Amino acid sequence: MIKKIYEKINNILSTYIFGNPNRFNYNIFNFFYRTIICKNNKKDEKINQFVKNGYFKGSKASKEFIDLIQKNIINKNDVDEKTTELLNQNKIENKKKNISFNVDPSLRNKIIEFIKTDFKDDLLGLESYYNNKISIAEIQVKRNLPLENKEYYNRYTRTKEFEIYSNYYHVDAYVNTHIKMFINLQDVSEEDGPLHIYSKSSTRKFIKENKYKNRHNYLCKELNGLYVNSGMVGETLFANTTECLHRAGIPKENHHRDILFISFIAIPEKFDDNRSYLDYYDKFDQNGVWSHNKNNVVFKTKPEKFKDTFNLFKKYYVSKMI
Repeated sequence: MIKKIYEKINNILSTYIFGNPNRFNYNIFNFFYRTIICKNNKKDEKINQFVKNGYFKGSKASKEFIDLIQKNIINKNDVDEKTTELLNQNKIENKKKNISFNVDPSLRNKIIEFIKTDFKDDLLGLESYYNNKISIAEIQVKRNLPLENKEYYNRYTRTKEFEIYSNYYHVDAYVNTHIKMFINLQDVSEEDGPLHIYSKSSTRKFIKENKYKNRHNYLCKELNGLYVNSGMVGETLFANTTECLHRAGIPKENHHRDILFISFIAIPEKFDDNRSYLDYYDKFDQNGVWSHNKNNVVFKTKPEKFKDTFNLFKKYYVSKMI
């Protein structure tokens, strides 16, 4: 009972004080991390956008990288017949409306090398801003399929049962040293159900105007300031999903969206050299990084109590590069 009351107060305080529905202790962490640890390079336009809005368009993935994913992961999983079959199923509670593709261990090092090469400048900019080394924490390849009974999603209240692939507005419950990257594995139009995300300032407006209580209780009225992540194959978006409301769009009939999700986290450990540590957690917990289930790596940015949150902040302060 006490825990439930604590959790409710924790979230309500965040909504009123910080303008986003993440946990109150996480928002306190984020405030002090930005104030004390972050180093903002005013000349880096992408990082300026990240600081102001909470997201920025990253470098484009190389054709070789996209081909590797499409030919060796998506096509190899033989989803063409499966997709046709699933598109004809009308039950929105069918969890297979969201397909996760397994990544063969023989391809994992190649994928990480492409990430290091294709997005080197973006990641160096983020490392400089966070003032700590950054590592890949999670990699997933997914396909979102259409959902039936779309009128259900316009209700003020909705249940968790029908949130098939994070298609309700929410923030990710981690501290802000957790960053997500989205890579289009196809040309993505509005009909394919692209990511919808609000800037940090627009998130505050959305919460107020849509009477947002939590991801299952809010008015479904889109506002000015919404960014829809449509675009060409290979285009990318880096986002602070811990402070920006976002949701997966719902593809229309006979459409789908193939996407590569990558989570990065700043590493709360001190390093004495300047080399890349993007594969740091992959070396220690490869199954976690590539798992579709509970990922113990990303949980490093999900402290449970105020004491744990404070201790994590101290680690980041001690490990900062400058």
